[in-house]
Amino acid sequence: MKKVLSLIIAGIVATAANAEEYKFEVGGDYGQFKNDKSNAKVDSYSANGKFFFEGLDASKGPRKEAEFLSKASNIRMSFHKISPETDVLKDLNKYSLGATYHFRAPFFAELDITYMKNTDLGIGQVLDDKVEVNSRSYRLGGGYYINKDWSVYGDVTQIDHQLRNVKGSIEDQTNWTIGTKMVKPTAANQWIAVKSEYTSLDLDGKDAHDNSLLVAADYFFNRDLSVGASLKGLGKNVFSTEDKIMSLNASYYVVPQVALTASYTKTSMENDAADSDGFGLGVRARF
Repeated sequence: MKKVLSLIIAGIVATAANAEEYKFEVGGDYGQFKNDKSNAKVDSYSANGKFFFEGLDASKGPRKEAEFLSKASNIRMSFHKISPETDVLKDLNKYSLGATYHFRAPFFAELDITYMKNTDLGIGQVLDDKVEVNSRSYRLGGGYYINKDWSVYGDVTQIDHQLRNVKGSIEDQTNWTIGTKMVKPTAANQWIAVKSEYTSLDLDGKDAHDNSLLVAADYFFNRDLSVGASLKGLGKNVFSTEDKIMSLNASYYVVPQVALTASYTKTSMENDAADSDGFGLGVRARF
């Protein structure tokens, strides 16, 4: 009887130890953005999924940061649809496939391929022609973990545009990014995650070389609940803030396997006609 009881207890302990390990993560999001002047609305829908080669260990800190902290190699895919409520812009459909691989050393590599279809961009009326702009982007990146909760990384993204039925062209684009991310405990069962990215945007040297700078932080009250904020500046100079995108977000794991998310975004552009407000709701599930 004692032997049977010992086996049962051992099984319970083993199950508890593995309860925070997952193979898959899936999610969906809905967002709506409204122009401040015209009140024109844009609906956004997305779905995504990930498969973790060796499993995702969510026991090392905040559940939202499990992939970062456990260095989980994965393959992923996503679909994103943007539907403007206007006759000027067409719907945009974006399909993505990517992978991240963590080597035995603290290095990792990433590859993402994205295809966007039917991006009119409003140039049809300017060129007095029916325009269909499709694009493919290829992102290759990599990084290094300085320690278990701090990484630095960089990537290059090549975007190739394809125009149909139009007397004109859009130049291909090459973007470079460097960044760093850290997740640090601040107290018992509390953490802070900070992230910073600089991106150089280059349209093949056509005097359209701009920059963006992103700073973001999330505070975790416990493993399940977090609130965060981010600020992204766009401009001709590295630290200029001619155009800004400010966001607030929250995430809560109602159970260890399921999270609900919410966000608010304010876009402030030098051209006031492009200012907008938006909100988003999402759900994530692991199994």
